[in-house]
Amino acid sequence: MIGIAYDGSFGLIVSNGTKRTIVPVDKSDKEIFEILKEYLGEEYVAKHSGKFLTILGTLREAVFLNHISRIEDPSLNGKPIVIDLQIASTSITYVIPSRIIYGAVEKTNKNGEVEVVFPGGEGTIEINDLVNLKLIGARDTMVNYFLREKFGIHKDSPITVSEYRTAYYLHVRPPASELRKKGKEIFDAKSYEYKTYSLIIVTDEPLNLVAGKKIRILGTPVPSPKDSKLVIFAWHIDFPEEKESFSVDALMQLKAKLDSLGSLEAKVDWILENFEKYSGVVKRRNVALATLLTYFSPLYVEAFGKRERGWMLTAVVGDTTTGKSETVRLARELLDAGLFVSGEAATQAGLVGTATQVEGKGWFIDWGYLPLMDSRLLSVDGVHKLPKTVWASTAEALREGMIDIAKAARARANCRTRTIFIANPLSESYTTKDMNSFIYPVLALATIFDVINISRLDLAVFTIADEVKPHEIRGAGEPDPDFYLFREAIRWAWSNPEVEITQEALDEIVRASLRLYEKYFNNIVPLVTIDMRYKIARLAIALATLTMSTDLNKVIVTEEHVRFVEQFLDREYSRVGLDQLAKGESRELTADEFSALIGDIAERIGLDVDKLLDILRWMAVKGNFTRDEILQKFGIAEKNQLRPLLSELTGSGLIERKRGFVASGKLIKALKKIEQREEMVKCEVLVDADIIVHLEKGSYGPFKKGEIIEVPESDFVKLEELELVRRYDKSEDESSEEYPPDYIWFNEDRPS
Repeated sequence: MIGIAYDGSFGLIVSNGTKRTIVPVDKSDKEIFEILKEYLGEEYVAKHSGKFLTILGTLREAVFLNHISRIEDPSLNGKPIVIDLQIASTSITYVIPSRIIYGAVEKTNKNGEVEVVFPGGEGTIEINDLVNLKLIGARDTMVNYFLREKFGIHKDSPITVSEYRTAYYLHVRPPASELRKKGKEIFDAKSYEYKTYSLIIVTDEPLNLVAGKKIRILGTPVPSPKDSKLVIFAWHIDFPEEKESFSVDALMQLKAKLDSLGSLEAKVDWILENFEKYSGVVKRRNVALATLLTYFSPLYVEAFGKRERGWMLTAVVGDTTTGKSETVRLARELLDAGLFVSGEAATQAGLVGTATQVEGKGWFIDWGYLPLMDSRLLSVDGVHKLPKTVWASTAEALREGMIDIAKAARARANCRTRTIFIANPLSESYTTKDMNSFIYPVLALATIFDVINISRLDLAVFTIADEVKPHEIRGAGEPDPDFYLFREAIRWAWSNPEVEITQEALDEIVRASLRLYEKYFNNIVPLVTIDMRYKIARLAIALATLTMSTDLNKVIVTEEHVRFVEQFLDREYSRVGLDQLAKGESRELTADEFSALIGDIAERIGLDVDKLLDILRWMAVKGNFTRDEILQKFGIAEKNQLRPLLSELTGSGLIERKRGFVASGKLIKALKKIEQREEMVKCEVLVDADIIVHLEKGSYGPFKKGEIIEVPESDFVKLEELELVRRYDKSEDESSEEYPPDYIWFNEDRPS
């Protein structure tokens, strides 16, 4: 109903749900109250007139702070301030007196007459009175003492509380756009340390304090009465995000611009071309498009009779200095939305949250980045620096959109968080590794995430250093002025507009998911999974929203959007060899292919081929095995041989990670083939015969006399019995002359 506006001077935001206005506080109380009555009604204003007067009085004296860290300035102690904050924890709720009735104290004098020693009365505690802080968490005897002290009540006067108000104790942080770790501390984009502060809100109305919500408070920094620690005491709270809205005119202007371009391809091209001009990062359109699609993904998808998550999970993996982090960071800057965090600042507790004990107040939860960015977007740069256990612990929360912490304090929070993971590939020694050092670049993804987290990704894009020359990464130019309207578009997209997926689009989603699944499914890098239709639906809705396929009442998804998404995925995944990886896993290796592969691996890691075959045979017989068992059994070098060996065998699908390692069916079948392989016999065909002979190891024919062929030993015996071939003798091809080939003839001696 009442909010605080600031654009260099303060104003009251007055709204009744249908209309809204901003009233400058430099108007007279009478003028302001007339406007309040017009919007909120006389009865409501009369009931809360005291609160409104308190807000107006303190707001006229208040200072607007652009960062919470400024409350540490001692000159602000006790002065009214307005500041924007983000709720960072669960809250502890207290009930404290706001209005009391105290009785008269009478005494009988010497004459037997009753005298009033102390008259009874009523007392009201103003909402911004510091005595509220003393009452929070105090024992009854101390509450009684503080009230008598406040109102000068006689020690024998009975006190009755007639009205109560609520006080909330919680932790808050500064709203941030970017976080980086310097030394042991984390700093935001304004170079202030990113830390929590204590906030106490006193209110006459219940509040819904949800993790991650941005709030604007009117209050004052003061020392806590209990321990003198700095706290913010607030008597008015506003939720500005609930009052913010997007500009319909700006959206219509952006839509008109995009519609004028014609085809969907032209619209996407215009967006990416202008993003290159804005960011200066060129030839990274795959990263830019993936980032924008993630930003514009819905909160939920309703399709195929189910309601599934809509928030996208995206990975950007590639070589260092290829513009991947810069692209994501500048997309955040363009849209003025989301949070960009460096990997060093993203521990498990930092991502999820942790239980915290506050002396005298008990346990509660300080939430991490994922719940704090609920329904918004989180980009984590350098996730390769985090152990895989971090993602294992957050995988379910990312999928379900809910974090449940059950420790000393138990709480749940939404984390329906659009997430972008940015990473460099890792070697077995956990150093960065070049994308081109992988047989298929897509295998880089498996060095960062386990198969469960890979399967939950909606999209992965890749950057390879030699695809772009260093001087080509930076571009120049000014974007179209209409391009900046996407800042309004993201606010509209995050308001969760209704989505309509046409029946043609739904049919195309099913067909596209089947085509992609057939081409790309594998167990090593399972980006394309059995639930691919929901991944495509998320991407298609995001694309439709990004390209303003809407009447502003709902987003309309067509089969054109689905086809574009399929082509984008097909192009990106085939570029990094996901199709080849799938083919290699789905078919068995021939004995020759297996021998060639083993030879290549042995050469790369400096191991004898026969010893490598011994290791593989042992793996196949052992079943499950560990690194230590291999080292103990075969005595190979851990860093230079074992680590790269396990990486090569995993990447080739010959072994799998399952509580250690296990030999795959592919390895066992290949070993059987090489063990059963017979020596090949080179033989000469003796007859011309237009026939086909079917034998145990193969079929042969038609036969042409004099032709040289190779057949397995057992089949050669059968063909020889049929007098179709004979063993080829190379010596018969040599010259039958009685003179050696290098004999020097004189003309007159040369035979005719």
